[in-house]
Amino acid sequence: MNKRERIIDIKALCRCTLEKWRILLLVGVLCAAAMGGKEGYKQYRAYQRGLEAEAAEAAEAANTKAPASQKDQELNLISSRIEEKNQYFTESILGKIDPANEGIATADLIISARPSNVARQAAAAGAEPTAAAAAQAETGEGIAEEAESAPAQTAAADEEGEYNYIRSREFNILTFYQNAALYRSDLTEAAASLGTKPQLLRELITVTDSNKSDSMITIKVIYPTEEGARLILDSILSQVEALHAEAQELYGAHTFAITDEVSATIVDTAMYKWVNNRAQEIVALINSRKTLDKNLASGTTTVKSVAKVSKRSAVEASVKRGLVGLAAGLFGSLALVALYLVLAGIVLSGRELNRQYSLQRIACIPGRKFGSLKGPDKWVASIDSSYYNHPNRTICIQVANANMQTILGPSAADAQIALVGDLPDEYLEKAAAEFTKAAKSGNSRIRYFAIPCGSQTPEGIEAIRNCDAAVLIAKAGRSTYKGVGDVLDTAALLGRDVAGSIVFM
Repeated sequence: MNKRERIIDIKALCRCTLEKWRILLLVGVLCAAAMGGKEGYKQYRAYQRGLEAEAAEAAEAANTKAPASQKDQELNLISSRIEEKNQYFTESILGKIDPANEGIATADLIISARPSNVARQAAAAGAEPTAAAAAQAETGEGIAEEAESAPAQTAAADEEGEYNYIRSREFNILTFYQNAALYRSDLTEAAASLGTKPQLLRELITVTDSNKSDSMITIKVIYPTEEGARLILDSILSQVEALHAEAQELYGAHTFAITDEVSATIVDTAMYKWVNNRAQEIVALINSRKTLDKNLASGTTTVKSVAKVSKRSAVEASVKRGLVGLAAGLFGSLALVALYLVLAGIVLSGRELNRQYSLQRIACIPGRKFGSLKGPDKWVASIDSSYYNHPNRTICIQVANANMQTILGPSAADAQIALVGDLPDEYLEKAAAEFTKAAKSGNSRIRYFAIPCGSQTPEGIEAIRNCDAAVLIAKAGRSTYKGVGDVLDTAALLGRDVAGSIVFM
């Protein structure tokens, strides 16, 4: 009768777990290397910081004794920067603009390099188109004529190429006018009219790409008064317009128009931020000068205190952390392996298996040459070794054959034994050959047959029925209780009770 509630044999669990001591040791060493290496790197960084702190202290001591000429130079440099900032802040026209009454003047500059637009501009002016314009117009007409005769796909490609070419020219032309407004314009006359310097007017001018069109830029000028902003803008526009001929020589014929000239007095909250930023720059420089003055007066500078670590303490800390990692890796992997064996329902020993299913022990055989084991392998194999029939594998097989003769009694002559189990077919066949050989050497005519139970076949079922008895073959650490239970259920279904078990440890 099968006992469905499993009772785990702790000794057998320890044996199956410790048999994998090489893997456990490898995991422990890896954990020790990881944790010890991490701690070693941490201690190394601390040791380096200690060396840097010592060097800083030595340098500070040298600076205290030496003349503070470098610090004086730094102080003079900061002071000169403060004076420059103050001078700029007081002279800058931006600093004099009232954000609530700011004068502003803007104008849009629109260009077009399309041949049709250039031709229309020339016609509107009542003059013959320029050579460049005529060439572009002829090119446009030629493209149109070719598009009518070429396939639709070729026409579309030519049209896209012409469009990209025109957009590239327009970009270059706009860049030319933008640079002219920002950097080439002469503001001397406007500055004289306003009673200031030309360089102070340059920062009042901005040129931006308009969001209204890809072929337009917006020129904007700000000033404390609307009239002053308009005066500066008119000076810039007249100079930019005068450069139209030069632009056509460089980039080809194109239309040029100045539109939406507007001047007004507005509220510009962005100027509050500009003033605040300039004030903060000056305050930061003043604070830096105060700190340097204080350090010069005391003859010292602040050096952050760093805990110093010796080489010996760093090595000891790394070794201790490595030992902790070794222990954590060993016990952690040990617990995981044991948990896997239990949750996977692995057969741990012959004693546990026979107790679980109330089976007779026909034989419990060492899986390896027990006498040749050494070191940890021998110590682990000795756990629960008292359940072996004999430490010698050959003798155990002979004992198993003798026990089968006892179980079968008078019918042992010419008996056929079915070896069933959840092990692979080749393992069962090897065991059957080994037991048959031992029976022949002991003048026994018992024959053993491996009957696969993993996948049932009509031949296998018929073979179990024709055998005189069935014996369960299992291997500790490999067979599972699920697989063994299925094998026993199959044998019971066929009316063939299992005589006992042969377990390889």
